[in-house]
Amino acid sequence: MHNHIKTKPLPHLKKVVLIGNPNVGKSLIFGYLTGRYATVSNYPGTTVEITLGDLKTGSETISLIDTPGINSLTPISEDERVVRDILLKENISSVIQVMDAKNLERGLYITTQVAEMGLPTLIVLNMMDEAQARGVDINIAALSKRLGVPIVPTIAIQRKGIERIKKEIQNSCIPQVWVPYSQTVEESLDEIEEIMPNPHFSRFIGLSILSGDRSLKENLISSIPKNKLSFLDQLHHFSQLSSKEYPISYFIGLKRLELAKDIAQKVSATSFKSGSQVLETLGRILRL
Repeated sequence: MHNHIKTKPLPHLKKVVLIGNPNVGKSLIFGYLTGRYATVSNYPGTTVEITLGDLKTGSETISLIDTPGINSLTPISEDERVVRDILLKENISSVIQVMDAKNLERGLYITTQVAEMGLPTLIVLNMMDEAQARGVDINIAALSKRLGVPIVPTIAIQRKGIERIKKEIQNSCIPQVWVPYSQTVEESLDEIEEIMPNPHFSRFIGLSILSGDRSLKENLISSIPKNKLSFLDQLHHFSQLSSKEYPISYFIGLKRLELAKDIAQKVSATSFKSGSQVLETLGRILRL
């Protein structure tokens, strides 16, 4: 049952945000985690809907925020801008990123950006049955070790793995994923970090500034002196000159994608299995 009212998470509750690509089963998982009652509202100043619910883990109650499906945290749509703003502004305790097990690379692209935000993360690898049916084998232990975060495999449509998500939230960790950029970009990021009032997000915000993301400007105006703001514009211009004919955002995105692809290729393989092998493998993976 959803009540369409304007509301905000209670300030005394820990806030955890569900994020993920479109059509990964995120909202279904949200419903299982929070139960029947949730509130749907527009994020302030936008027409983008977010859904809030309470998640009970042991003796603790957490405010869980379900967000629209996204493909990046460097926004080209209002949905993506809202998800990014929630992560940057709402004092989030941790992130639950839901991925489609059939398309690791697409999900890992977002993980590289969450890592640059420095946010503790739990990854939910959903649609494991569909991945297995397509012969996609994922070494979950190797992926967890490579990213440095806990990973919960699920088949949300069958409610498999849902209880384990609740247990693993407290074990969320900042992903140990470092995207290496060009020397010019890295030097510019060092200079931006000295200006940022909150160094926690400085690498992500720095990359957004260098990418020419103007939607961050209004947030920075109140916290950074005017002369420093113009210096940030100069850094963007200088970095853009160094990248010649392509926007620097293209190279930043490409580096993130290359790392996502490299990780996905190293922890997964595609083969063709009989139905009995699929069931046997799934049983092993999802045994709690």
